[in-house]
Amino acid sequence: ALGTVAAPVGGLSIASAPSPLILDADARTAAAADAYQGQFAFPDGQADSLRRALAAMAQSDSADAPLLRMARHGLDGTFAIHDMCAGLGDPTNGYPASDLGRALAFTAQLLGAQPGLRVVHIPVPLDFDTHEAQPRKQAANLTAIDAALDAFLKDLQTRGLAASTAIMATSEFGRRVAENGSLGSDHGAANTLFIVAPGMRAPMVGTPPALDRLDDDGN
Repeated sequence: ALGTVAAPVGGLSIASAPSPLILDADARTAAAADAYQGQFAFPDGQADSLRRALAAMAQSDSADAPLLRMARHGLDGTFAIHDMCAGLGDPTNGYPASDLGRALAFTAQLLGAQPGLRVVHIPVPLDFDTHEAQPRKQAANLTAIDAALDAFLKDLQTRGLAASTAIMATSEFGRRVAENGSLGSDHGAANTLFIVAPGMRAPMVGTPPALDRLDDDGN
């Protein structure tokens, strides 16, 4: 749906492996486990020879078995990420000193340097599994997300990228309605996501779940 992807990779996870959320049959996806460490660490004096050897291993051959072809493709993608990250420099100022702030600063730099990059997936490094003390934990979590996204949006505006970038935040699980006795709530079926995108007008899409109509499991 996004058309031709011109960047070395079409999708990037700021994680140890590409998320299944960004897998694509036509575009290469990859991962950088740490925002500013997406580069090889070679022993002194061996960088050139090891790079040539690994680059040779990454070259595909029509006779390759599917698993070997996949391994070569992954190695080639690793080089693409290495080269993409190598010239970015230090993160932009103005972000909170948090893992999320660091990842979003890295994302803004990448989008500015690689306009063909279409999707960046960032696992939010906060604990939303609020079985206890939910009001306090949620307040801290949402404050951290708010500060990081505020800096990210301002950075995108400065770079002229805000009008062409959509941000979606979601979760893989929701919470139950009832308090569980520990000022928290347990896993449940209801969930929400939010989107920040140019041209968004409707404040809500879909029908919110009715909190007074629950099934036998309290969902």
